[in-house]
Amino acid sequence: MDIKNYKLTCLGSPDDERDVLYSDIACADGEVTIPYELDVPYQFGPKNQFKVGSCVAHSLSECEEIVKQANEQFSVGFIYANRSDSDFQGSGMIVREALAHLVKEGNVLNKDFPVNEEYPGIIAFLDKYGKELLFQKATSNKSKGYVRLNVEDIKRYLTVEKKPIIITVKVYDNFYELQTNGGNIPSEPSGKLCGGHCMLIVGFKGDKLKILNSWGNLGDNGYVHLDLSSSIIKELWTLTDEKVVKPPTPTPGPTPVGSILYRVQLGAFKVRAYADELVLELSKKGIDSCVRIYPDLFKVQCGVFKVRDNAVAMQNKLKELGYDCFIVEVK
Repeated sequence: MDIKNYKLTCLGSPDDERDVLYSDIACADGEVTIPYELDVPYQFGPKNQFKVGSCVAHSLSECEEIVKQANEQFSVGFIYANRSDSDFQGSGMIVREALAHLVKEGNVLNKDFPVNEEYPGIIAFLDKYGKELLFQKATSNKSKGYVRLNVEDIKRYLTVEKKPIIITVKVYDNFYELQTNGGNIPSEPSGKLCGGHCMLIVGFKGDKLKILNSWGNLGDNGYVHLDLSSSIIKELWTLTDEKVVKPPTPTPGPTPVGSILYRVQLGAFKVRAYADELVLELSKKGIDSCVRIYPDLFKVQCGVFKVRDNAVAMQNKLKELGYDCFIVEVK
């Protein structure tokens, strides 16, 4: 199969300063000795998404299997099909949205929903397999929480937690060289931006990451390798086996009543498909966004910020690209 037939439809998660960062909750006591080489074993063989834009769902199901030390594989299709009306509605997924559903509704075993079809067509299969029963079964497999990591957290997290890390990357033309060079992804991009892809970090050797891909046995028997310093790394997330809460930010003096969030919004559409088209257009320009649903309108949002200056910086970036946008204050 031509490797370029795989869809690259992993969309970025818009900036949200409410995210729990690993650095917020990691124990700072004591030094951690980082080994030269580390491997987090995956108990099953590499999966294959084929021509479906389900790379996020594949990576999250694999992450679940390792974190929960599962004896059976979890469903990819249930993750891919389970979306709220406010979630992205096209081919592909936003990682943060998918993670939230694993915590809220959970997942089923692959034997209960062994489906890998494109969205939104896959929704019909939920009814075919018994939607109500599937969601009942999913409650037994809820994840406890999820956290976001920075690149500098990767080795420490793998060493201390012995759990995998979900990674999203920007894919350029030279990414496909992995097919002929033993799975080694070029560290720096070359050629045009083709889209985004989601995979699972399961180890490292020196500063080379070992990553489980979802393209069958392509590359290094289903695995690929990427330099830790690569500029194509976009997002890093992981599932946790315990509930996580963002620590409060210390404030001088009395604690203020309520707090203000700043949303950067652009575009208001009466048709959902037009809003999703703008999300895809922004993604191709390196801007992460999502759709917010209002009465009779679908608005595109580019980030939620606690600091107004950060929202202004995003607003200026969008204006430089020729987009009209504004900041909304939400208490």
